[in-house]
Amino acid sequence: MKKIFILDGYNVIYRIPELTAKLKESLAEARSGLAMHVAGWKRSRINAEIIIVFDGRDVDFMDYSRTKIGGIDCVFTRAKEAADDRIIRMVKNSEEPSSVTVISHDNRVRNGSRAHGARVEYPTFLQKTGKNADKPVIHADKVFSAMKNRRVTDYYEEYLEGKGVL
Repeated sequence: MKKIFILDGYNVIYRIPELTAKLKESLAEARSGLAMHVAGWKRSRINAEIIIVFDGRDVDFMDYSRTKIGGIDCVFTRAKEAADDRIIRMVKNSEEPSSVTVISHDNRVRNGSRAHGARVEYPTFLQKTGKNADKPVIHADKVFSAMKNRRVTDYYEEYLEGKGVL
């Protein structure tokens, strides 16, 4: 089973200090920095596909919605589409959601992805290397029981259905 990692691009950039610093140079530098960081991280993973999803595209500088930066697939959403929605839809439409890991700090992305069967990790997951790199990071302030996670996800799905999103 091929592992798929989907990253919430700008969310991850704002959670890794050395990437946030690149925003002072430009948005493009921060995106490239993330892709290069992930390319290095990927070397320890055999048979893994990595996709970074960014909100919108900078129409002044690019006329594409998908590209490779440093060998990493980067997807740019349409103007009125949020990366959050694209990520959740990618998980929902995946043939094997259990093989997908979504990396984001955004609760909406995390809960929506988890609701469709994906594993979720915080951006700090990308800072781990070596043989334990795929083990989850425990965040003591974020530990919930499986029952509470299910209730949060059920509530979230009910809310989205009420809005006509699901």
